Amino acid sequence: MAAFYHDCNDGLIPCQRRWKFELPNHYITSGKHPGKTLDIGTWNLEAKMPGETPFFLCEWRATRKVI
Repeated sequence: MAAFYHDCNDGLIPCQRRWKFELPNHYITSGKHPGKTLDIGTWNLEAKMPGETPFFLCEWRATRKVI
């Protein structure tokens, strides 16, 4: 999964906007050089995406367990 966190066009909302999408398995590799790359093109982050959710970073940090 790839996730993008941004503050584009969210006005005074005290959180980041989050876009996430699944990557096809054949684009997921390990090592120094990728076997295959995925060109996602150019995205306008001001647009509202279906399934977009707000991400409250301060709440996430408060619930994280530090090991």
